[in-house]
Amino acid sequence: MGQILVDIYFIGGQVSKYEDAALALSKIKDTDSAIFKINEKFDLDLPNLEDSTQDYFSDACLRDALASIHFNSHNLNLCFIEYPLEGKYYYRSLGDGLSVATFSKCIEEYRNSHVDLRIYILLYIYAACVLYKRAENDSTFTVDNICNSFHMQTRGCIFDNWNTVDEIFKVAEEPKLCSICTEKYKSYLPEGFLETLNTELKMHCKVSLYYKIYRWVNAHRLESIIISFLTSIVASIIASVIYNAFHK
Repeated sequence: MGQILVDIYFIGGQVSKYEDAALALSKIKDTDSAIFKINEKFDLDLPNLEDSTQDYFSDACLRDALASIHFNSHNLNLCFIEYPLEGKYYYRSLGDGLSVATFSKCIEEYRNSHVDLRIYILLYIYAACVLYKRAENDSTFTVDNICNSFHMQTRGCIFDNWNTVDEIFKVAEEPKLCSICTEKYKSYLPEGFLETLNTELKMHCKVSLYYKIYRWVNAHRLESIIISFLTSIVASIIASVIYNAFHK
């Protein structure tokens, strides 16, 4: 199974608003994967808005901005931007095998939730790789369909419609390709791909126990205080018993 070469295009990366995004995209290149390899990362100029009153970039605006870029048709080309997209979606298909994902609104959430933005990017890359492999073996399918391939049902799947940090976290607790999506794509994927995919998802995209505890504590503040109080009492009693046992 050969690696998929991925080219990353960071639109507006030269004037990045967030160090988190630039750092996460840089760290992605060091990911040890048998499925994909980051071939190049390009920082592109931010296009002008079609209308100064708009607060988002339309598909047409981004297509025009990318029209002069000579994309490698043999590679998987993924674009990222830090500004809102048309329809306020997190992902848009631009045609010709191009899709774009935005960091807009989610970076602060990730920072406040202490979740590595790298997980968001990797889940997107792995989902795109599945579709890329399907497109190789299905002439009626293109990577443009990435946005239409996500499902509304939450199954802890990389194709869940993960538009919020909570949804990303749900997927990252036990990242996988769900049984329905496995049946949908397995006939188009090379031998060993699914096993490698699920292994790498757990290796690279699963949130650590620290993040799970942190989020639980934030969501259950009263229970956390009670548990901390009871734990300190129990610890104090145990310490007293041990002290008395050795100083009799």
